[in-house]
Amino acid sequence: MIRLLALAALFGTAGLSLLLSRAPWFRQPTLTARLRAHTPGLSERRPRVLGARSFRDALSPAAEQIGGALARAVGVNEDLALRLQRLHSEQTPANFRLEQARHALLALLAASVAVTIAGIPAFVAALALFCLPALTVLVDEQRLSGRSARWKRDLAMELPLVEEQLAMLLDAGWSLGGALQHVCHRSDGPAARDLARVLIDVRRGNSYQDALRQWESIARIPCVSRLSAILQLADQGADLGRLVTDEAQLGRDERHRELLAAVERKGQQVWIPVTVAALVPGCMLLAVPFVRALSFFSS
Repeated sequence: MIRLLALAALFGTAGLSLLLSRAPWFRQPTLTARLRAHTPGLSERRPRVLGARSFRDALSPAAEQIGGALARAVGVNEDLALRLQRLHSEQTPANFRLEQARHALLALLAASVAVTIAGIPAFVAALALFCLPALTVLVDEQRLSGRSARWKRDLAMELPLVEEQLAMLLDAGWSLGGALQHVCHRSDGPAARDLARVLIDVRRGNSYQDALRQWESIARIPCVSRLSAILQLADQGADLGRLVTDEAQLGRDERHRELLAAVERKGQQVWIPVTVAALVPGCMLLAVPFVRALSFFSS
């Protein structure tokens, strides 16, 4: 029964992939396929149905839907494309979901082999075949969320220093674009890389306001929102140097308060093992007369 269940899971996955690859409503046409009808120079050769590209195109929508549903089930509501863009990753959401699906398939194969060799009951086998791939998907999701959270924390820590350099350049008479370019060349941290992306958006034809709003929507931290609002005043003749300096001081005060709170939490956590170490021997000493008293009254 267990071997039949494992074989059915393997062949069912392969069969479902082949069936979905033939469904026109399920697979998404590539950019080359959409432009082929309007560009005579492109090749008319169609990819093979059983090729690696056809499997990837067929599984991409299902992988994105299932991976997104599992992520929302565990409380990860932030968009996958936004997290990848925040990390400056060249990986697309479809490729990330396909990588998750590949890891889940490997976990399913490993679970099938383990279930077949161990000979465990059918209910436990079915539970293992379902839970292990899902756990693999969630581990990848949690790893990406952890990287995104660390990036936001590092960006908040680095931004006051970058703001001070930017304020000095603006006070020295540099333009906003020149100051941002100079700051980007002097560092390779999260803030410098984000500002380099802002400059790339400006070179593509966007205004500074639109590029800074785009950065604000990607970063989603208060210090970036305040700096973006200040830099958007460049066309209005505002004293950007003074405003950016005040923002840098405000950012340093926030980081200082967060550091003090972290130190306070660490200090409180130190007393937990001390309290446990003092209570356990005390409870053991109190248990001796309590047991003697119970034995006395029972006799």
